[in-house]
Amino acid sequence: HTVTANDDPSPAATVRAIYHQHTILNDWGDIGYHYLIDEDGRIYEGRWSGTASTPCSGGGNGSDFAHDADGKVVTAGHTGYHNQGNIGIAMLGNFASAAEYPEEPDWVQVDPTVDAAGSLTELLVDLAARHDIDPLGTWTYVNPMCDLPPEDWEWDCANEGLPYFPDVERDLVSGHRDWRSTACPGAALYAMLPQVRNAVYAELHRPVISVDVDPLVLERNASDGYVGPLSGVTATDPDGDEITLTSNAPDVIPIGTSVITWTATDTTALSAEAEQTVTVIYTFTDDDESVFESDIEWMATNGITRGCNPPANDEFCPEDFVTRGQMAAFLVRALDLPAAPSAGFTDTVGTTFEKDIDKLAAAGITKGCNPPANDAFCPERKVTREQMAAFLVRAFSYTDDGGGDLFSDDDGSIFETDIDKLATAGVTKGCNPPVNDMFCPTQNVTRGQMAAFLHRALS
Repeated sequence: HTVTANDDPSPAATVRAIYHQHTILNDWGDIGYHYLIDEDGRIYEGRWSGTASTPCSGGGNGSDFAHDADGKVVTAGHTGYHNQGNIGIAMLGNFASAAEYPEEPDWVQVDPTVDAAGSLTELLVDLAARHDIDPLGTWTYVNPMCDLPPEDWEWDCANEGLPYFPDVERDLVSGHRDWRSTACPGAALYAMLPQVRNAVYAELHRPVISVDVDPLVLERNASDGYVGPLSGVTATDPDGDEITLTSNAPDVIPIGTSVITWTATDTTALSAEAEQTVTVIYTFTDDDESVFESDIEWMATNGITRGCNPPANDEFCPEDFVTRGQMAAFLVRALDLPAAPSAGFTDTVGTTFEKDIDKLAAAGITKGCNPPANDAFCPERKVTREQMAAFLVRAFSYTDDGGGDLFSDDDGSIFETDIDKLATAGVTKGCNPPVNDMFCPTQNVTRGQMAAFLHRALS
């Protein structure tokens, strides 16, 4: 640890101060540590690697910290006489115990933050994998410098009276106090090292789950969704252990988009999790030749329609005309309108779409079909294109008419303004492609056309 302030309001400034202390005042030429980690888990480059590292803001990921152009660890200055071939990571803060600070009677021991400990683990995972180090292993350090001729030694390797610990077997992931007589890295951080070693080992040895980049798209094969096997997920184990791959997918994956969690567990109980996006689309048997097939399937997948032949509901009847009652149900589901009291229409009581019609009226999207009384809704009456324009304009609050008079055949329609607003919103382009200078306001709307209108409006 750096024995600097905990709850540091400006960790970057602290790193600069450490640089000044080590480089200028101590005359070490640079920061003594390879890496520094602050309380937020941010990792700083310490000892210069010899080449300009790529900053995080420029797409860097820190892989060029502490390593030269050949990928070898540069020598730092974190633990005297043992720096060569050794990596030093400093945690910003002070993690000493009260016993280690007798001169501070009010000292309270502080543990490293969760973010800092997490970054330490991630960094050690990367380094262990990069240099083939067993985080649970031990070794007896031999300074490679001492293998050089004596004239190239930086100090007398034969001097047995060095004021540092002799070369003994140490943990590969160790603390500063394992190398010399010091309280560093503080009792709190040192006590965490076994946990850190185990966490690093687990990350290196747990199974790896690979999920296809593209979401898995399935066609419904049951009334309410999809039943059957899933694909696009594989798992491997770095140690070659047998893996059990399970998921939390329900027996019937519902229509729409779901996120499935996969868990891979090996024989040592190490596990990994990954998420897969699965979309179950609602397909019909009678829309394959329809130009509106994708719109129909979108509408069904989003729960706006379930078909036209219950209970099988494997057909959509795209060429059938839409009734006012059906229009009410479509809009209510599309807008997720809340429950509403009775609208008082005399001709909807007991009908299939009574509650949908009540919701539509409460939302101000319809007033009735027999002005000025408007005490009837005419649920079985077919919806014309101009009426559909009025419904959608009210439902989606379109206000821009694009200057008006966008079509040549609606000048006498009481819904002309609504038609212009619908066209300006991009929900309709006309009825006579490719010219599309007509809207055909009195034509009845088919179920396929209705799917296209709603898809454009909600997209």
